[in-house]
Amino acid sequence: MKFKYILLSIFFISCSRDIDFIKPSSDLKKISVIEFDVFPQNSGRIIDQFSCVGWNELIGCPLSLESYHNNSDVELTAVPSGNFKFLRWTGDIESTDNPLRIIINADIKIVAEFSD
Repeated sequence: MKFKYILLSIFFISCSRDIDFIKPSSDLKKISVIEFDVFPQNSGRIIDQFSCVGWNELIGCPLSLESYHNNSDVELTAVPSGNFKFLRWTGDIESTDNPLRIIINADIKIVAEFSD
């Protein structure tokens, strides 16, 4: 009986206190999304240094939509198919560098353009 009284007392005491919920820290890294596209369609693919880590990294996996922590240093490589050649990057970033190294701080769209 004494045990039940102690348990009930603990329950009521714990329920009567204000509970501070854990709040996420404002300094947590935010996530940005890159949307990838290739023009013309099927003329190549885009890979990053994180694509398909493991046995498949030699061929890389094509990217379409990826999330990165803000301030991430990302290296993108445009890989042409068949007789196509890399021409330029367009979208929110314009460059002819391949590979392209960028720091991610916002959602962006990047298009790899190829010519035949």
